[in-house]
Amino acid sequence: MMESDEFGRDPAVQKMRRVFKQMEEAKGPLIERSGLSPSPTLRLFGRCRIYHDPVSPVLKSPAQIGWDALFRNIDLVTPRRLKGRELLMRTRGWWTREPSEIAEIVERHGKLVVGPKGELMVELADEATAKALSEALLEAFEDQVFLSS
Repeated sequence: MMESDEFGRDPAVQKMRRVFKQMEEAKGPLIERSGLSPSPTLRLFGRCRIYHDPVSPVLKSPAQIGWDALFRNIDLVTPRRLKGRELLMRTRGWWTREPSEIAEIVERHGKLVVGPKGELMVELADEATAKALSEALLEAFEDQVFLSS
């Protein structure tokens, strides 16, 4: 991990940081004026068993299901997307915690889904539910499993 912010001295980086800060500050009032009440959908990350950095599974292509018959050849292959819980279960051996234990806690608060780009995500009712889930994950798994936008 970098101990100093060497890029922070670059004027272009400083300008972009100011732009991003302004965008973040404008986001809240803009959502309030729109009258929308967005339900948060956050990514679920776990610590890699080997490198201990945060990782999250991403479905790169649909699962392909084929068939074998005892007395004939079947050339049918059915592609289908994994569901959120199925994708979480594929983290077994990758994450430092057992996926079935994670699913049990997450499903008390929200719904495991696969995002539009194949990311493992949790759909939540509101910000309070997101905070409650974050606290439950922290209590159960310390810093090993967490949510991020």
